[in-house]
This record gives sequence, C-alpha cells and structure tokens, in this order.
Amino acid sequence: MEGVSSCSYCYKRGATKKCGKCNSRRICSTSCQKADWAIHKHWCGIAGECGVDVVIKPTTDGKGFGMFATRAFKKDEFLMVERSLVRYPNLDTEKFGKNFDFGIPESAKEEFATLKPSDASTLEKLQYNGLVYEDKQGAFGGLCLRSARINHSCLPNCEIHFRPTPQLVVVVACRNIEKGEELFRSYIGNDVLTMDAESRKEVSRRSYM
Repeated sequence: MEGVSSCSYCYKRGATKKCGKCNSRRICSTSCQKADWAIHKHWCGIAGECGVDVVIKPTTDGKGFGMFATRAFKKDEFLMVERSLVRYPNLDTEKFGKNFDFGIPESAKEEFATLKPSDASTLEKLQYNGLVYEDKQGAFGGLCLRSARINHSCLPNCEIHFRPTPQLVVVVACRNIEKGEELFRSYIGNDVLTMDAESRKEVSRRSYM
C-alpha cells in the first residue's frame, strides 16, 4: 500500500494516469480526471498527495497501518486533501443493519475492505473509521479512505478540517513534521487534550475501545 496506485477520485486500483500539472495526483481515466478536477484545481501543487508526499504503510508497532510523511512539512502546510467517499446519517445499527452497504462505490470496495477491523461489516468499519461532520443541514457521518489511516495521539502533529462545499477533508500540519515521521491526529476534542494523562486515557477507553 506504500506506493498508492489507486485513483484519487474513485479509488480503483492500478491507476496509471497523472495530473498533467502537478504530475503527482493519480487518476484512472479521463472521466475521473474531469470529475476530480473540480476539486483538485483548487489544491493542485498546493497540497501534498498520498503516495508521493505521504504514504500509507505498516506502523512500527505492528498493529496495523498508518500514514507517514515522505518529506518535511512546515506548520500549517497542507499534507493532503480528500473528498468524502460517502455521507450517511447517524449510524443506528437497528435502522441500517450490519450488512447495509451505505452506497460504497464498487470501485472503492477493494480498498474499503482493507480498513480495520479486517473481519467487520460495512457498518462496523464506518463506526470505526468514519468522521462526524457538520454543515447547514446538521451533523452527519462521512468516510475518507486515506485520511482514515491517520492514527490517534494526544500529542498530534496534524489536524483534519472539514470543508462542506464540496465535502472535503483537509489535513493540515499543526507543527513542523520531519521526513519519515508518522502522522497523528487527535480523535478527541481540544477540551479533553487539556486533561491530565489518566483522564485522557479514560475518555479514550470509554469512547473508542
């Protein structure tokens, strides 16, 4: 997975085309390139790209995958930009059922299947990897396949910002990041980050274990 070759728009594996301007963003077809350009034109050459500036690879603790910087980033630099693959309401198990597919595109299912937990249903993978966003219509859930690989730390080196129109997540360095460093974001709010270590662990255990 380190050398990501999936399409940046539809996530189909084996994308061989690249953006002619930045020569970094991978696309599988002309139709995906046209659809993706509506977003990418605002970030081309400005934000990093997965598979070039950041890579997904196994973590040093052997517990799964993480995202790593392949070059140094300065504070406030854009590490990557990714559109939300799916949008869904509150994940009510009784309403949707574990086998509801939530409209995961066929082209993205192979990459979606690699998310943790490996043997989980679609619903469980969304509960584990999805983010909660908010726009004028209220709160909802969304999934970004690549930024979902960024693991948690109470001392994060990046942040995720949501742009409602279009539905994008922008990963921003919140301090200088060295080449080879794993990216971490906080899965909990800033109010929790100011707690002492034991209190943070307890909140994390209740919310995510």
